[in-house]
Amino acid sequence: MDYTTLPMESAPPMDVIMAEREATQESLAKLEKLEKEKEATQSNDTTNGRKIVHIIHSHNYESYLPELKTNVIDEAFHNQINVTLVGDKLAKELEKRGIGAKVEERNIQENLLTRGWVYAKSYDASREFVKEAIANNDDLEFFFDLHRDVLPRENTTVTINGDVYARTIFVVGGKHENYKKNLELAEQLHGLLEKDYPGLSRGVILQKAPGNNGIYNQDLSPNSILIEMGGVHNSLAEAELTAEAIADVFSKFYLEAEKVNE
Repeated sequence: MDYTTLPMESAPPMDVIMAEREATQESLAKLEKLEKEKEATQSNDTTNGRKIVHIIHSHNYESYLPELKTNVIDEAFHNQINVTLVGDKLAKELEKRGIGAKVEERNIQENLLTRGWVYAKSYDASREFVKEAIANNDDLEFFFDLHRDVLPRENTTVTINGDVYARTIFVVGGKHENYKKNLELAEQLHGLLEKDYPGLSRGVILQKAPGNNGIYNQDLSPNSILIEMGGVHNSLAEAELTAEAIADVFSKFYLEAEKVNE
């Protein structure tokens, strides 16, 4: 395995992450458009009104350099133009395919700042939100924590049928006793992506080594995975194409599983 292509977990200090910085005018216009589309999204309702997918962003300020007025990797953070827009896109595309999805909209980084917590406590903060979501909605079955990687563009970009995608990778924490179920889900989704979108997925990483979180709150559900949605050099549009692809294969996966259970 080429360890230079593994997802990176290091981050700059909180004051750098929380600093105000400018987004491009194109990105701000895109944000306004996405908000309108979000309001207009309609579901085909395969899940009968049930929200079965929970989407969260433990590092919710992670952004993409092409959307910002900076070329500094450690400054690729923004309080609006960030990976949460990719999560919104994923939820929208799932809903279009009849899969009820709910995005956690509370601001985890603001939560850290308010509590005086460091960035490394992001998963502790998001854990509280996930546990609350589980307690409040018995229908939730799948939990996706979306992130953005920091690898070079050549590692995080692929062209499929003329369209440029931000490559994804599934991360499973191996530091809890029930991780094999999470790993099975990640491997199934990777396989489906490889079949329908060859090269889009970089694979599945099992994180058990010292220095990694190694749990990512995945001990809360056997159907919980972390997904890197491209890297810092990808555009929002490229990451959104990937979100659409994941919604495509996941909806097929879910419907097939439902047939088996009937």
